[in-house]
Amino acid sequence: MRQTIVILSILILVFIVGITFFVGNNEVITTPKAVEVEVYEGKVLASNANVQKTITPGEVFSVSTPAAEQESTIKEQKAVIISASDEIASSTAFEETLLQLQSQSPRVQILITDALGDPIPAGVIELNQEKYPFKNGRVSIQNATTGSFPITASADGYFPLSKTVNVDDGTEMELEMEYTCSFEIEVYLDKERTQPASNAEVTLYRSEEAERPVPETSRLYYNYVNVDFEDATVQYRQDGIHILQTSEKKLRFPPLNNRSGLQVGDVILGIDTCMWNAGDHRQIVEPNRSFNLPISQLPSKRLRIWDTVLLYRAQAGKAGFGPVMEFVRENQRHYCQMRKMNFSARDSVDAAKYTDAQGKCSFEDVKPGLYFVRAEKGEYRSFYIPLYPIIGGSKLRMGDSSMVRIHVTRKTNEGADVVFNMIEGANVVLQSAAGASQKGIFAKKTEKYGWISFENVPFGTYQITVTPPEKMNGQAVQQELDVNEPYHNVTIEIPGTGNTIRGQLLTYKDRQPVADYLLDLKYCGVTIPGDTGWGIDDAGEFRTDASGGFEFNNLKLGTYFIGVRSEETANYYPAFIPEDQRSQTGYQYVENQDYPRSSYMIEMAKMDIKDQDFENLVLFVEPSQKTTIGGIVTDENNLPIPDAHIQVKSIALIDPEKTITDSQGRFEFSFDGRLSNRSQSLTVMALKGKVIPEQWSNNSIEREKIEIEAQAEKQITFKIGDQINDMRLILEGIKNFTVYGTVKMEDGTVPKHGNVTVFQNNREKEARLKDDGSFEVHGVQPGQFTVTVMDEYHHIHNERFGEQPYYDYVYAYKSLEMPEDGEMELVELIVKPAGHLAGIVLDQDNQPYPDVVLQPKDDERSYHDMRSQQNGFFWLYGLEVGKPFSIHAFLPGEKEPAVIMEKLIPPNESIIIRIE
Repeated sequence: MRQTIVILSILILVFIVGITFFVGNNEVITTPKAVEVEVYEGKVLASNANVQKTITPGEVFSVSTPAAEQESTIKEQKAVIISASDEIASSTAFEETLLQLQSQSPRVQILITDALGDPIPAGVIELNQEKYPFKNGRVSIQNATTGSFPITASADGYFPLSKTVNVDDGTEMELEMEYTCSFEIEVYLDKERTQPASNAEVTLYRSEEAERPVPETSRLYYNYVNVDFEDATVQYRQDGIHILQTSEKKLRFPPLNNRSGLQVGDVILGIDTCMWNAGDHRQIVEPNRSFNLPISQLPSKRLRIWDTVLLYRAQAGKAGFGPVMEFVRENQRHYCQMRKMNFSARDSVDAAKYTDAQGKCSFEDVKPGLYFVRAEKGEYRSFYIPLYPIIGGSKLRMGDSSMVRIHVTRKTNEGADVVFNMIEGANVVLQSAAGASQKGIFAKKTEKYGWISFENVPFGTYQITVTPPEKMNGQAVQQELDVNEPYHNVTIEIPGTGNTIRGQLLTYKDRQPVADYLLDLKYCGVTIPGDTGWGIDDAGEFRTDASGGFEFNNLKLGTYFIGVRSEETANYYPAFIPEDQRSQTGYQYVENQDYPRSSYMIEMAKMDIKDQDFENLVLFVEPSQKTTIGGIVTDENNLPIPDAHIQVKSIALIDPEKTITDSQGRFEFSFDGRLSNRSQSLTVMALKGKVIPEQWSNNSIEREKIEIEAQAEKQITFKIGDQINDMRLILEGIKNFTVYGTVKMEDGTVPKHGNVTVFQNNREKEARLKDDGSFEVHGVQPGQFTVTVMDEYHHIHNERFGEQPYYDYVYAYKSLEMPEDGEMELVELIVKPAGHLAGIVLDQDNQPYPDVVLQPKDDERSYHDMRSQQNGFFWLYGLEVGKPFSIHAFLPGEKEPAVIMEKLIPPNESIIIRIE
């Protein structure tokens, strides 16, 4: 029997190292200077960095770290490693520790957290006129007087909390504290931010307070490239903000370097310089210059990040780039940006101050929320700048003029893209209004996408006059603008401009009108010689009237495609222009390869609009022809096979889409096509096997699939319109065999329960263990496979730890190969008994330490982790009996372990982990 050991006290004394350094967001990192280890029973191998020593009972040893001996570059704080060899913790000492804890009643256990549930780092609790300092959001008050008393909590970076509580023996309570925001404002008179503006009035506007209680999910609006904004559904979790769902929009541009749109499964790790996980640092360099000031301290930084997401959800603008979000996908860092804040979201004045001689002022102890700040002095003023919880302030620049950005667009066509309606080449004149104190005139033409900018426009009232391009039919539009901000963004709409395409849709042979069919118009920009590519913008849509008539208005110059959108029950094949009109339209025949046949816009007519309307344009459609293919599916003995699934290669859409043979093995399907004398070929397949229905897995939909047991395929030649009903498919069985085996414990006994799984070709086949320990798994094909046995999850009652999860044995597996003839020996799986590691986590005051993450590891892998309970107890199960394990103890929110205990042998219920 192995000798037991208990580590009754591990006193970690961490001194401030002479060298500290700043990383990322000015975080100060230190390393332990010395570790003192005291042993009462057994012997312990204590190590820190490269120093190790075996310590015997009664001995106290101080282990110095390299940081105490020399200055070096510090990357992370090393965990204290305690290695016990040839011992198991003393049950007697464990019981004495529990009795000592029980004798300290009446006591009060208090958990102090923020709104996200994260512990407050440090502070003071005052209860019944007695003060108790706390760390990591916990405090245990011994020998507390019972009754009703006022309690207060205070901590740096948080608003004080006061309430009245009832104290009884064993009282456990939670206190929620709110962090404070402080904003440092610097005001300058020049663009480079080098000339401070003293005595400038700085006004803080409140927009929205942080939401309490905190919702778990939110919408997130962001920009990826210069296209319409995207949105996603997000949820905060322990390791970051997870993307649950994204918008259906398809971006026009592929990812650029590390810049990418969000996808389901991505995890946001930080916004700006504020990172979600402790010890993590920003890896993406911000693509645009920012004048936000970093925050010096980050109490409740995870809550600050989540609050920022929620605030942007409510007040995000329609366009523009906001804070940078860094996220991880498949272990690679990427970034995108939140949408620019809506500056019109200002609510009320929260405070106003004047800058000092250095152009600085500050707003302290501000409630969490979204704010806007602006500076003014005489004729000078700054932008409205948003302030949110993850920043520490901003550098403002004042000026006496504005940049006016004007966007000229046409009246939106139904079904048209926003980009299509932008007007290039419009004349824009910005002129001082009559009687205005400031005089000036500015004139330019809109550039690509209809934008134009006027810089250094003095504050005042102006008249904007926009005249459409010469070859567009439209009148000038005027609008008055009061320029009183450093930046103005104005949109001016010109109605009723541009050219028209008007015509009729007819059948090709009999020239009959085609009513109630939807025509699509796509814009391809300026004509490029030899270009037959697709338009990038939707220019509009029109459903033909009773006479087949259609009309597209407000069209700008350029190249267009027009086509018929086939409906699900299409009777016609899409559009083309007759030969006598092709020369005037610049027609080119284009077959769309991006869409499957018989679905959407197979062919389109191409034309150029220069300076004329298209009147009386005739588009023809041909009646679609139905091709029918039918036959029978049999086995090798000519017996019909019902419920066989029919699939077709080379045809994207058949009717019915899910074709299955009937009780006589018969099948029939059809598809539409354009009449042609050209012969075509396709391959028809018949599949028989187990159908796995559509299901949700790993944040995505797994489509229905078939575990194939038998199949047949045949290629046929046909012409559109053929009726084929004599096709014969003969199923040939895929070799499927059965794996037989037994499962036994090391002592020869049979496990009470278990599940056996065979993994082959990315598929699983399962079977339950029989009472005699035997199993059989069907449907295994020739080739390599892996067979695994795992105990069923169940519970046991432990006298000390109560009801706990348990496995009787650890899983076992074998990698094997099924021969072509299916003849293989009986598979024998020997499983080893499973045990557990259990105990208690204590803090430096010898009090239970809850929410510590405990992860067992052996030399091969990590196992599932558990958190210590409110009483400090932990229970790690499913671990091989007699095998050495280590336990890595992580403080809440930390990525690196604080303590590592090595060479622990299951079963063991007397482990004491002390965290200083």
